[in-house]
Amino acid sequence: MNTTPSRHKPSLRHAAVKPLNRSKCRLLLWLALTIAPALHATDYYVATNGNNSDPGTELRPFASINQAATVAQAGDTVWIKSGTYQPDTMIQPANSGTANAPITYRAQTAGQAIIDGRLLVPNLATDGRVGLFWIANKSWIVVDGLRVINSGFFGIFIDFSTDITIQNCSTNLTYGSGIIAAGRKDIGNSARIKVLHNTVQQACMYQDAPGADPRTGTNECITMASVSTFEVAYNTVSDRMTDPSNGGEGIDAKNSCTNGTIHHNTIYNLIRLGLYVDGYAKDLANVEVYNNTIFNCVSGIAVAVEEGGSVTGVKIHDNVVRDCGRIGIRLAGYLSNGPIQDLDVYQNTVVRCGLGTTSTYENCGLLVESDNPINRNFNIRNNIFSQNARQIRTKGQSFLTLDRNLLNGALQDGVTGTNALTGDPLFVNAAANDFHLTHLSRAIDAALGTPLSNRDLDEVSRPVPGPNRSVAVGDLGAYEWTASSTTITSSLNPAPLGSPVTFTATVRGGTTTPTGTVSFLDGTTTLGTGTLNTSGVATYDTSSLAIGNHAITAVYIGDASHSSNYSAVLNQTITSASSSSSSSSSSSSSSSSSSGGGGGAPTLWFVFTLPLLGALRRWQNASKRA
Repeated sequence: MNTTPSRHKPSLRHAAVKPLNRSKCRLLLWLALTIAPALHATDYYVATNGNNSDPGTELRPFASINQAATVAQAGDTVWIKSGTYQPDTMIQPANSGTANAPITYRAQTAGQAIIDGRLLVPNLATDGRVGLFWIANKSWIVVDGLRVINSGFFGIFIDFSTDITIQNCSTNLTYGSGIIAAGRKDIGNSARIKVLHNTVQQACMYQDAPGADPRTGTNECITMASVSTFEVAYNTVSDRMTDPSNGGEGIDAKNSCTNGTIHHNTIYNLIRLGLYVDGYAKDLANVEVYNNTIFNCVSGIAVAVEEGGSVTGVKIHDNVVRDCGRIGIRLAGYLSNGPIQDLDVYQNTVVRCGLGTTSTYENCGLLVESDNPINRNFNIRNNIFSQNARQIRTKGQSFLTLDRNLLNGALQDGVTGTNALTGDPLFVNAAANDFHLTHLSRAIDAALGTPLSNRDLDEVSRPVPGPNRSVAVGDLGAYEWTASSTTITSSLNPAPLGSPVTFTATVRGGTTTPTGTVSFLDGTTTLGTGTLNTSGVATYDTSSLAIGNHAITAVYIGDASHSSNYSAVLNQTITSASSSSSSSSSSSSSSSSSSGGGGGAPTLWFVFTLPLLGALRRWQNASKRA
């Protein structure tokens, strides 16, 4: 008989427990919190013929956007089918997304999902200024491709919220701002807001009655009011040629806005100012305004402090301002004439401003009137002011550096500043609004001092050596002269899946027109080529781009007289739900509506998440036993 004592054999349950170290536990926890929500994401659908009692799948969609906004959770996408929706209450998302799983409200076909607010007229006396699409105290939400019209006040309102993106949307006939982001008084700012590739028309159309409550001031067409860290870019703002109420400037950053950029916007046909930076009653800091095109407004760009606040650290550069009736760029001193400090205005092109007024004061390319005693460091250099009623008007302020600007046309009291150049800047075709420089322009390689931009309005890198010169210095105005340069545009952006899109490449070549071919690339993949015509233009047509964002560039191969070069990236967006993903989402939603309010991917969630959670529990138990 074997008398050797037998060893205790651990049970399988205990043998399976191998405590995890803390770094592995943290990794598992991170995976559980980031991957699991994304896998559980749901696609909801809204259609004009839907029913709010249905689960919100593609085959059984909701009837109202608000119903989807009530149930959408982090990671979900609400697809809004084409049609006109007339809500009877403000559309208000009930939940926030997360950094890894935002909530997205997206038109299935960009511009074809229309939210019409004509049936919903708020009582401003009791409701205040509200938004038809109203994001209040939420975070991580994307609104993409919607069209908002006839709103009782604001079109899209970002109210005391963070990490919100409004993109590829359009608004028309809104009583207040088409798009506005704002903080709340005495509570805090909104933060990290992006307003990209939108079109805002006929905003701020509320009709003030005699003796109206001053709260009915409509703000501006696109407004950033007390927002920390923001980007307003690639938008078009236009068509407010009547002035029924107080407000209606094109794009405005005001109050306690900080760390923002306003760039690559086109603003035109406004009875008020095109682009405004205003400290108003708070302290505004670090706002950069660049690569914008503004025309046919009462005035172009202004910086001011209207009511007791301050402005610090504003940069205005590489903008074209033309054909504005009164003033091109104004550093304003009206109302409270609050303090402005550390202001740089450089390498802008301002043409034909001040010709639409009988005023002998507000009739110039540049007006420097702010003269608060604590102003400091106004730095205005390397701009072109051409054919304005008067080029520059100042008060001779001691804090003003006015240096190395090119002036063409009537002067005011002989004001030129130091190191000025005078005479025709020799634009390519000023009458046709082409303010690129010809090879004979005195503005080429003429820049002095700092700051200087590193990319011009066409996104051409600065500086480029002038003709017959080996040293690059930098040019005056918004455009850098190049021996050849290529720009690219899209005929439709964003574009629905399957829609024809024409990419147009324009190659400029100094004294002569470039010849040869242009290749059109999507990332590193060549889509096709086009041959330059006698105007230096080539096109490429396609309707086969897939859903998503495409980095399109035009590459010019050069000829005997012109060097090869390439355009800046054009971000082309193709929208609409694919049939395969829609069918899959619909199937999942229908089979799991009882557990998710509309579906999802429960199987994948369990497969990936439960083992992680189980591992975490084993680690906790092992730690307790230890």
